[in-house]
Amino acid sequence: MNNDPLNDEQPTPQFRGILVRPEFFDLVEYGIISASDAWLLLVIDSYVNWKDGGCFVTNKALAAGTGKLPRQICNQLRTLKELNLISITYQNNQRRIALNPTGVMTALRNQRSDA
Repeated sequence: MNNDPLNDEQPTPQFRGILVRPEFFDLVEYGIISASDAWLLLVIDSYVNWKDGGCFVTNKALAAGTGKLPRQICNQLRTLKELNLISITYQNNQRRIALNPTGVMTALRNQRSDA
């Protein structure tokens, strides 16, 4: 697997079996995100380098993993970032996406307290 921002090769997703984070189901169940957004989170999660918690993956690669167009991925990433479920930073002119577990738990806690 390659998550080195200085290397031009695209990273490859890591197969982790059929593990699905239960929080992703909860986000959909409580109406915080769509099932399509949850699927994108799963695809991002498959690219994450657990050493640093992020990944350098293109919209094209995310689109291939979700069956969406790269432009749709851009919109979904914006939504997930606005909800604080992911963070997006730039290193050496490459976008780094990381899941934000604190944001996920905060969104769920806020939704549960509103219910």
